Amino acid sequence: MFEVIYDRIKHGTISVFPMIRGEISESVYIDKLQETFPSLSDSDCSEILQQHACKIEEIIFVYWDVYGKPDAKSGMLILKAAPLPEDILTLGIDGVNQIWRDAKLRAVGKARAKTLIEAAEHSVGSKEGAVSARMEIRMLLEDYESRNIRLQEVMTLIEGLVKQIPMAEKLLEIKGVGIRTVSGFLAEVGDISRFNNPKELQKLAGLALVENSSGKHKGETTISRRGRKRLRYLLFEVTMSLVSKNQEFRELHNYYTTRRLNPLKKMQSLMAIAAKLIRVFYAMLTKGVDYDPKKMVSDIKRPAVYLQAA
Repeated sequence: MFEVIYDRIKHGTISVFPMIRGEISESVYIDKLQETFPSLSDSDCSEILQQHACKIEEIIFVYWDVYGKPDAKSGMLILKAAPLPEDILTLGIDGVNQIWRDAKLRAVGKARAKTLIEAAEHSVGSKEGAVSARMEIRMLLEDYESRNIRLQEVMTLIEGLVKQIPMAEKLLEIKGVGIRTVSGFLAEVGDISRFNNPKELQKLAGLALVENSSGKHKGETTISRRGRKRLRYLLFEVTMSLVSKNQEFRELHNYYTTRRLNPLKKMQSLMAIAAKLIRVFYAMLTKGVDYDPKKMVSDIKRPAVYLQAA
């Protein structure tokens, strides 16, 4: 019984997604389950959600299978034309696909449209208040588009300001570093010339190493977490992006976490790379040097070096 219900929930991707994000309480979804399966008690519904908690989290990835990302153009177009599951079913596969074709979107087609239709067919949710729901979705989309336009105007202004800062554009030469990272870094740091060395920047970001110890007890070495929280978060986010998209940063992360002597945990490695990125930024901004991928991986000791050391 529970497996059958789970299959219905799984194909109701869009309806379940807000619960995973914590935007709707469990009690609301219990009500929705009971609308679809009136024989279920509250305890039955709770058991379903608890037993399949991990599986339900996988539903998020089905959502990505349909739209790619929350603000994908393909998804926005469908929300405008067919905001509710019943509207999507009215369009059908050909209707959904035609909307995408009219917009000249290449990455979507009938296979993606079929996935969306299947999700709509098994959507779990109340069908009451459809008129107000459509109006609310339309207003939210209009608000999103308006805010997005203003955001683009701000980003254009920021890009122009960044170009006025000496050497700042050089940072964009690093694959995985974008205008938001550069502008955010410069906004948090200010005049780079007021720092005597990159360690001062590292301290500002709360990435300075400290030892947790008391009396005779020697604890682990961790980052201080003091300083500018937004700068630290920015560096952490760009480091995650670099490890994913940039070959030399990925190699360095792999080396730090797998080296024979003193391997780091993944989070420790990311913090070490963030600190290294600070040194790279500092050198490029103060000395005007170009980014050198070879220097970035200079910490890596190749197997031949290990053999010689042995």
